[in-house]
Amino acid sequence: MKSCNQDIIPDIPGIFKRQHVKYNRNHKGVVSIITYDPLWDTMRRKGITTYSLIKDYSFSKGTLDSLKQNRNISTATLNDLCNILSCRVEDVLRHIPDKV
Repeated sequence: MKSCNQDIIPDIPGIFKRQHVKYNRNHKGVVSIITYDPLWDTMRRKGITTYSLIKDYSFSKGTLDSLKQNRNISTATLNDLCNILSCRVEDVLRHIPDKV
């Protein structure tokens, strides 16, 4: 399992070492830090189905599976979803803070 830390690298302001924060992999015991639950509500409100994303917008079935499993997606995909749905980022995903 990968992890990341948020200790600042000495002498390089603003650069972070990445250890200790668990990535979003949905394996037992791993904290999910991003959820796409708002996406499904937004799609319902806008009348867009997963079928129409695939057929009308050439959306990848693999990307839809990643969204359903709360896995990572690219910012380009996030941008596409916001444009297709005419919505804000907050209407597609929600950040869940890590429990320390």
